[in-house]
Amino acid sequence: MKLHILGCSSVYPCGGQATSSYLVETTRGGLLVDCGHEAPSKLVEYSGLRELSAVIVSHMHPDHFYGLFALSNCVGAEKLPQLPLYLPPGGSGVLQIVADEIGVDYERVLDCFQLVEYDPVRSNFINGLTIQIMPTRHPINTYAMRFSESTSDNQLVFTSDTAWFDELVGFCSGAQLLLVEATDYPQPEADESIHRWHLGPAEAGRLIREAKVDRAIVTHYDARHSQAILSDVRSVSSNDRVVLARPHEEHLI
Repeated sequence: MKLHILGCSSVYPCGGQATSSYLVETTRGGLLVDCGHEAPSKLVEYSGLRELSAVIVSHMHPDHFYGLFALSNCVGAEKLPQLPLYLPPGGSGVLQIVADEIGVDYERVLDCFQLVEYDPVRSNFINGLTIQIMPTRHPINTYAMRFSESTSDNQLVFTSDTAWFDELVGFCSGAQLLLVEATDYPQPEADESIHRWHLGPAEAGRLIREAKVDRAIVTHYDARHSQAILSDVRSVSSNDRVVLARPHEEHLI
């Protein structure tokens, strides 16, 4: 199993980078995890579409799914078979609402995808991967994902977007590679009236430390503060195998 970073920008594309999008590669093909702004162009730069076997989306915020419209155009233009698309519960309704609002023919989008809403209660099986799913703390249905391959004991965990909650430690525990968000920087002042929906660098570091993961990649971060974010995560995690996600970097798992 190999992880290829396509996009790691927080909320908005920064300096030409794509927002959340990652390619998990196995011997059975590539699984695109999230498809944010600019993700299809980064995918085409890297490998084209013919090695892409499926797409799974962690939640229906635009920085994680908006690239699906461009991806459907690419699939249609190249006359490729329908691409399996796994959306969270309620995701198909959101996709249709957005398509209608921006004037995209939703039926043409569906022509390009074999759309399924995944069941977060049970394991999902895609491309030879077993994917365990756990709801996170976010304003809409959002899911962390744990990927394991039948041919290896190594596991990858993606936190997606989430505020801190203690159960996340157990879900991430023992992973060989943790892809962890660290969006909240500078972190807001403590105020019970403010609802936080993301991890800050200190919380990302705490998760790495308490889950005892082998390696970690910090993603969904503001590139303007990249070195400060990395420094804070490393300091709290006490793990020197923590790096920032960088576009088109590859990580073996």
